[in-house]
Amino acid sequence: MIEAVVSGERYQQAIHELARATERPEEEVRAEADADLKEMVPRIHPAGVEAWLRFSRWLSRGYTPDVVPEEVARVRDLSRDHAVAFLFSHRSYLDSFILRRVISDHGFEPNMVFGGLNAAFWPLGDFARTTGTVFIRRSFRDDPVYKMVIRQFMAYIVEQGFNVEWSIEGGRTRTGKLRPPRLGLMAYLVDAFRQQDTADMYVVPTAIVYNQQYDLGPLAAEQHGAPKKPEGIGWLVRYARAVGQAEGATAYVRFGTPLSLRQALLDFGGAEDAGQPDRTVERVAIEVSHRINRATPITASSLVTLALLGVEDRAVTFDEVRATLDPLLEYVEQRGRPLAADLDLRKTSGLRAALDGVTKAGVTTCFDDGTEPVWSIEGERHLEAAFYRNAAIHFFVDRAILEVALARIAEGPLEDSGWEQALKLRDLLKFEFFFGRKRDFERELLAETAILDPNWSAEHPPEPAEAWAFLERAHVHLAPRVLRPFLESYLIVAQRLAAWQERVPVDEDALVRECLGVGRQLLKQQKVNSAESVSLDLFRNALKLAHNRGLVELEGEDLANRRRLFADEIAAAVDSIQKLRQLELSSARG
Repeated sequence: MIEAVVSGERYQQAIHELARATERPEEEVRAEADADLKEMVPRIHPAGVEAWLRFSRWLSRGYTPDVVPEEVARVRDLSRDHAVAFLFSHRSYLDSFILRRVISDHGFEPNMVFGGLNAAFWPLGDFARTTGTVFIRRSFRDDPVYKMVIRQFMAYIVEQGFNVEWSIEGGRTRTGKLRPPRLGLMAYLVDAFRQQDTADMYVVPTAIVYNQQYDLGPLAAEQHGAPKKPEGIGWLVRYARAVGQAEGATAYVRFGTPLSLRQALLDFGGAEDAGQPDRTVERVAIEVSHRINRATPITASSLVTLALLGVEDRAVTFDEVRATLDPLLEYVEQRGRPLAADLDLRKTSGLRAALDGVTKAGVTTCFDDGTEPVWSIEGERHLEAAFYRNAAIHFFVDRAILEVALARIAEGPLEDSGWEQALKLRDLLKFEFFFGRKRDFERELLAETAILDPNWSAEHPPEPAEAWAFLERAHVHLAPRVLRPFLESYLIVAQRLAAWQERVPVDEDALVRECLGVGRQLLKQQKVNSAESVSLDLFRNALKLAHNRGLVELEGEDLANRRRLFADEIAAAVDSIQKLRQLELSSARG
């Protein structure tokens, strides 16, 4: 492969142009480029491929992959005539190992896998390179030679028609929900495809989710401020021991609707305004992320943790869990959401198995020394439980937004309509969730209102009393379970930002550390609902929103007042959610 790339006219021309642009000797640039290429290019060997497959099966031995045969057949048919890029959601280090098992079991050629150089430690790195793994540096923004090399290598891969795979998120999610896509590799793929006169290439959105995970403890610790432990041979031994606890667990692998790269570039490559950057790659990546979310099945673990997280730290009986789950199941069935094939929570045996599964994973605690067993999620486990819930949380966000908008209407006459209230909430959460275009969002809200009241009229928005009556009649209230952790976390950031001296530059790292401390204090005072609101990822996303609102930079007039209004806006939403929680509690008592 190295010889094929280096001897190509395109590679030599790229070196010549880069040397001229950087005013460096051409031989110096060539030597650096050749070294980068040698570090990057895998040394594929059939024995290594077979050994890696055996290693994949051993490491993930506790999991049975669950696939939809029709989805697999569709992708296999595509791969006969086209190169395929599997872009997967990344929840666990096991993801690529599970995917390797699936494609091998269903007759695919092994993919060329792009992974982070941090995982190339001895002996795993040398082993993985013999199987087609391409290790790339985690950051190379300021390295023009490295960027040129990866561009040339990607062009070679596309030209040769290799199937490839990588995590669209660029790394594991720390919260369980899909992170914003990393655009680097996608940009190189699109650039390489545009340069080639080749057959179409298809991107396959790939969702991978587990009913039990045994590697969540370190992720939760990181969210509370603990440093990430580096990978190495000792780490690998500990990791293999941790995931070896899985027994009879399931890894759900779903292939979403494939995306023709040629058609996507036509659909999303619209003309930009003069002076504006080309957002084609970003639009394609977001579409892939949408398709991953739509393909992700709702598992029993997701629904059980969704139910249990809504009761704070209180332990609940089996019948209380069922009473919470029944309306949730009715709702997801009404909306036609994708359910895991083995989800059977209406049966006593199915619900008991789901509770036993999350208890075995250490997320819930079962106390059975009394008159009957009771289950709870202890405070230190809230982040781990939220990881399971968040795998399916995107299916509930629109309904939760509608509930908060109705609660705001019920509070009395507002300047904004209910639709505008919903749009404001959507804007608050745009760095957490993937929302469709406004017309798609409106269509989703209308579908939600039809469940609340089939006679709902978009032309005649409800009066305050009517809005509250809609909520009182609802069989399930999702906003307290779905939105409260995010908005409480955002409120911590907004309040600390409002307290920052107006004309002193914001030290973002210091602000996040301050938010961690204040969040822990509020948690001890029970002014924050759960530990999942004290999360580095959520704090950083709140800062992204504040940047987007122009509240971090020392620019614009009346900065202190605008920061206070930002905090007030979030506080109003949190207050509405608390009222919805009280309504839920009163309904349960009634």
